[in-house]
Amino acid sequence: MTYEELKEYLQFNEAETQTFLPNEIFDELKIINNIQHRAFAYTYIYLTTYLWRYAKFGTIPYANLTQDKLKEILGRKGDERLNYIIKKNGVLEELKWIETTNDCPILADWKGEERYIPHLDKNKRLGEVEFTHVSDWKDNAFYEDVKPPNKFTAKRPIRGFNRYPNDPEMQGDYMNGYEDGTIEYIENTHRIPFEVFMYCMTKKEVGIKGFYMYAYLFSKDKMHGGKGYDVTLINLSSQLAIPEKTIDRYLDIVKKFNMVLGLHNQDFFAVGMKKEQRKANTYITNGYELFTDKPIQYAKIKIIAKQEYLKKMEEEKKKREVEELEKYGVIITEDQLPF
Repeated sequence: MTYEELKEYLQFNEAETQTFLPNEIFDELKIINNIQHRAFAYTYIYLTTYLWRYAKFGTIPYANLTQDKLKEILGRKGDERLNYIIKKNGVLEELKWIETTNDCPILADWKGEERYIPHLDKNKRLGEVEFTHVSDWKDNAFYEDVKPPNKFTAKRPIRGFNRYPNDPEMQGDYMNGYEDGTIEYIENTHRIPFEVFMYCMTKKEVGIKGFYMYAYLFSKDKMHGGKGYDVTLINLSSQLAIPEKTIDRYLDIVKKFNMVLGLHNQDFFAVGMKKEQRKANTYITNGYELFTDKPIQYAKIKIIAKQEYLKKMEEEKKKREVEELEKYGVIITEDQLPF
């Protein structure tokens, strides 16, 4: 599908751009070792949260919201290998990210409300939503028009309602109807605009891999006030539990479509380079309006051979020695320094 076709398919409008996910999702999904499957799981949770948040089951035909259709939207049409992640009692249900149901929301009534947030010690205007589910219409004359077909199931995004379903201390509160999920409470979350999702899903070169990489850097960028996220390739690999070569490929995807700007804070890289000489890159996530339709050339760090690097180090050492001799009349070696 093209961007416009997907927009029409999901009946998206600009009031539906905000979908929030918990920041802890990246750590929790590390249990999925296959990186592409993990990217699929993240993107699947994002899509199901969007569908539920805006009660899309009331506007999109059920035939367009089957699990097979959702996989197709995510670029994995007919991929049965992914079923272990999204099936009933599958990985995401065991982790309590989703649960299977056929009682879907068909209407969402959003209201704004001023609430006191204890840990912030201040009032904050929050969105509050009241859902109307299929089951609420059982006695309605139009029930036959809104109920899903037999065997149709959807996935309810648990974290949208209960943020900590794996915390034993919260179970009693949740059973009594307490809700602290990301649909209404958005502290420590990240919000990827839905336009970004549609762009990625309709750009096969980007897809779920690019969306996952962008989402992580976006969340980190916003944590740092939108001024960029400084991180080395080694640390990024460690944070996401993804091999460096794979991280490099994923970064290439988001950089060549101008989704992410990568700034190099050193002139070159060489194998065997001293740790103290390695500087983190700065990653700045662009808004979707800056994404490109075709791949672009972007600045890549200069890579030099180890021999050339050692030669540079030797030249710099000699230069320092000359400068020290001229300034102090003596050469100060590293082993003479007090630190």
